[in-house]
Amino acid sequence: MGERFEIAPGAEGLLARHGLTSLSAVFAFQEGRRLDKPGLEGWRRRLRLTLDTADGRTRTLYLKRFDRPPLRRQWQRWREGHTGWSTAGVEWLNARRLAEAGVPATEAVVFGQDMCG
Repeated sequence: MGERFEIAPGAEGLLARHGLTSLSAVFAFQEGRRLDKPGLEGWRRRLRLTLDTADGRTRTLYLKRFDRPPLRRQWQRWREGHTGWSTAGVEWLNARRLAEAGVPATEAVVFGQDMCG
């Protein structure tokens, strides 16, 4: 299945400014505030990033990482018809569909997955 990495149009400059131009760079990125909450599974991690823009302002992004979701979560994804997409990929697709439908929601700016089986 391999690696997939996509950046939404308009976000390329901001991400490049901070070296976030590849899946490995995003996974190596250690800045930001970790957002933990009770009940959050150990394979899920969320970070709040505050990145400076080229014009001196800041932009807040939320980075979600999924590291080896349990088999039950993968089976659920497969049953729903998302065999070629990771858990992160399904969230990316859903966010893009909401935006295309004009539903106000969080903007998805970057997505990556590296599936091994």
